[in-house]
Amino acid sequence: MVLDSLLKDDFKYSNKTDEKYFQYFYGKVPIINSRRLYDKEGNETGVYACSIVMCRDTIDLYGCHLASNNYSPSQDRISPDSIQNGTGLITYLHIIISAGERRTIEVESLVHEINISQRQTIVMGDLNDVNYSKPLRLLESSGLKDAWWEGGVGYGATIKYPLPYRIDHIVYTNGLKLKK
Repeated sequence: MVLDSLLKDDFKYSNKTDEKYFQYFYGKVPIINSRRLYDKEGNETGVYACSIVMCRDTIDLYGCHLASNNYSPSQDRISPDSIQNGTGLITYLHIIISAGERRTIEVESLVHEINISQRQTIVMGDLNDVNYSKPLRLLESSGLKDAWWEGGVGYGATIKYPLPYRIDHIVYTNGLKLKK
């Protein structure tokens, strides 16, 4: 893996536990308790967790790749450009609604995990949702702060097509201090 060879010299610790999805954490401190989160029905979520210990404090890290609007439940790639007719538009809208519902379930599982641990927490990654969506409001209502709103500058788009907006996020608990 090319990324691994580029990172392993500077970041000697990694969790590399899930070869299927390539959700790895790399760090300069030991990474412990790596696991994938499951929803209340026992289904896999797009959330991977681990913990690090810094200055005798345990901090939980969550890496996310939540349900995407660009894939059907059968994992067929779909995009606005692929819509050919009214039926295609209806299908695409159903996929968007379904993906949004799935992201909400994934974030509910994440918030439940955060509430149980009661540790300092950082959540990061491709949440595939925009500010003020239900999943992002759930994270905010659980006490997490958005790093971009706390320290970013400008609009902060992480995707440019079909319109520029931010679907990648970093949020963290109040006990942590944003440096930059």
